[in-house]
Amino acid sequence: DLIAFNRGHFVVNEVFDTLKADGPVVVGLALIALVVSVTVLFRSFTAPIIVLLTVVCALIWLAGIMAIQGWKFHFLNIIALPLLIGMGQDDAIHLLHRNMELKSIKGALRKTGGVLLFTTVTTQIGFGGMLVVNHPGLSSLGWVAVVGMMLCLIASVTVVPLLLSLGKPKA
Repeated sequence: DLIAFNRGHFVVNEVFDTLKADGPVVVGLALIALVVSVTVLFRSFTAPIIVLLTVVCALIWLAGIMAIQGWKFHFLNIIALPLLIGMGQDDAIHLLHRNMELKSIKGALRKTGGVLLFTTVTTQIGFGGMLVVNHPGLSSLGWVAVVGMMLCLIASVTVVPLLLSLGKPKA
């Protein structure tokens, strides 16, 4: 089971039940908000598909790393998922906007890539403090957030250009 809920003595059972029931709903709502906001922002049907595929790739990669490492989603680290959806969306949107402006994905990567890296690393530093705490739940939240943020960046600078290049005719 990918999602583990340890019913420790510090938290009431209702909290676990609520998180288990509402966690997927919150993630689903975050994905719906992503599609609606990008559709309104770009007035396009392809932009939300590109952004959604970018975010989904990052989350699939994260799930794969978690499986390989033996990490499980639980009530603390699952909090990172809506955050990662938002960060992945932001990165992809910035690249798409710059690509529209410059009419060049290479130019967009040159102009925006460093900024995306900087925002990712500074946010990772904030969550990185959780990597060294003695609380396993908070440490797990830190790892999921830090790894997930890097995967969102990697997905943005690889998946967005790939998907944009698929729509261009070959010379």
